Amino acid sequence: MQRPLVDFMNELNALAASIGFMRINSNDFTFKRSVEDGCQRLFLGPEKPIHADGEEVFRVYPVLQLCFPNIRKVVKQLLKDSPWVGMESDLVVLTEPLDAVIPIRDRIKLRFADSESAGECCGLLRQQFKKWVMPFLDEYSTCSALIDGYYKKDARIVIARPFHLNIVAAHLVCGEVNQAMELLSSVYKSPAMRREYDSAFKSLANWHSS
Repeated sequence: MQRPLVDFMNELNALAASIGFMRINSNDFTFKRSVEDGCQRLFLGPEKPIHADGEEVFRVYPVLQLCFPNIRKVVKQLLKDSPWVGMESDLVVLTEPLDAVIPIRDRIKLRFADSESAGECCGLLRQQFKKWVMPFLDEYSTCSALIDGYYKKDARIVIARPFHLNIVAAHLVCGEVNQAMELLSSVYKSPAMRREYDSAFKSLANWHSS
């Protein structure tokens, strides 16, 4: 491994330990911490280097994940008759760039080319984590917090169409069957969407009557 990468990895180990994360495998840049209802993961590795001004430059585009296995278990139950149930993750509820939880004016480019700039890059990451990322991760450590953030329309949560089903499942995890039914019906209300999510509607109807 190139020296700047080794130094960057060592700096990341210290940063991760300071915020309660541990590296999953010794040879990659994925970190994890346990939270009340699951775990959270960070992907902090650089992309393949580009050549700029005669040197190799590593660019870093960090990604975070919220992992709530209870929610994903319920989603799979809702989609049990769906053709894409096997494509669904067993853990991950939300995956998004770290920049999603950072105001646009405070986003920075993370890159390094040597040992000195690798340390500076991690220093910038440390600032971002302290000011923006850890408050987000600390807030979203439970299923109920995810529900609250969804209805508050927290701009830090990047919502794609399938994400709504995670909130339906979160309601069920929290014992809120009526709210789950109301959300499913309000979000997937067009004929095309009702057909696409037919399995979820049928499963939830049985759940509601049981």
